[in-house]
Amino acid sequence: MKKLILLLTILFFTQFVAASYLNVKPDVVIFYNTAFNNPYNPPKPDDINVLVNGLKNYGDFGKIDLINWNETPDALRIKDYDVVIVTNMVINPILNQNAPKWGDIIADYADSGGGVVLGSFFFSYAGKKEIGGQLDYGKLDDEGYIPFKTGGTGYIVRTMGQVFIPEHPIMENITTLKTAYVFTNYDNPQAYPGTLVVAVFNDAWKTPLAGERSVGLGRIVGIQGHYTDARFGNTGDFMQLYRNAVIAAYPDEDSDGIKNAQDNCQFNYNPEQEDFDKDGIGDVCDEDIDNDGVLNKNDFCSKTILPESIPIKNLNKNHYADIDGDRIFETKIKKSIVDSQYILTDTYGCSCGQILKLKPGKNNRERKSGCSKLTIEDFIKKKG
Repeated sequence: MKKLILLLTILFFTQFVAASYLNVKPDVVIFYNTAFNNPYNPPKPDDINVLVNGLKNYGDFGKIDLINWNETPDALRIKDYDVVIVTNMVINPILNQNAPKWGDIIADYADSGGGVVLGSFFFSYAGKKEIGGQLDYGKLDDEGYIPFKTGGTGYIVRTMGQVFIPEHPIMENITTLKTAYVFTNYDNPQAYPGTLVVAVFNDAWKTPLAGERSVGLGRIVGIQGHYTDARFGNTGDFMQLYRNAVIAAYPDEDSDGIKNAQDNCQFNYNPEQEDFDKDGIGDVCDEDIDNDGVLNKNDFCSKTILPESIPIKNLNKNHYADIDGDRIFETKIKKSIVDSQYILTDTYGCSCGQILKLKPGKNNRERKSGCSKLTIEDFIKKKG
């Protein structure tokens, strides 16, 4: 079992380790609601600005905008952002019919390649549904997009407990965390299957502190704890934790600045997105770069262009070239152009033109009329 856990940890780590070294500045949008219905801990008017300004101070992000939960739900409002944050400024969904609709939109956004950070109070509202409550975040809650099985409110002073993966971007520069307000499902405070738990609190339930899960083409990161020191007795590196969560949520597995949904090689660094054969698979991960039917490892002539430009005049009898790009060398029989017995696999991915470039001499006649049978056979024999 320990070996299996170690193997899974390594597998997860290879997918997220590059995320902390972004060469882009993600655009972020934060969901909030100043009409927070909690008579015991009413928010300060500038509470959401603490998060906005705190993130701006790091200089790691592009624009940071806000969306009020009371706004009419519209997928177009978030589609151009790299990361969506859903945190404590969330109104009670019973009083806000927008919450299920926004939840559907955010879940679809993650599926299509967006990054999502779920923080602090989100887990209280979403989790209560699991233990008999009436709160509803639509698809975001119903279909297992949330990382943790949390939900109750616990006024117990907690500090950071075990950190399972110290190298994870979420834990960058995190040294101390202390809070008296964490949302814990006491019956089952564990993470949902598929969630990588990075760290837990030091309470009896080992309540998840931070973790992530892949959803569709995107990534959802969950963190617990508020980002201000003024509320709930929070002290330590919570603002750093929120900053780290945004970086970790950015869906760019290979850290090349291209989001997974647009990246033609999701797990291979290729910022130039080179794609020789225009098949949607980048060259660095395409097993057949030129789409000539010969795998790169067996292809003696890379980047074959088909149909080829040889012959420059007319294809003659007993001469060969792939003039229609079907990976079969054509020849002339009587007055008709027909497929021959030779295919590109026979010539190790080399067209007639490429064969002539490798053949000594100018070969002007064959350039005009196609490769002779002798040239084809000799090439096959030598390369074989």
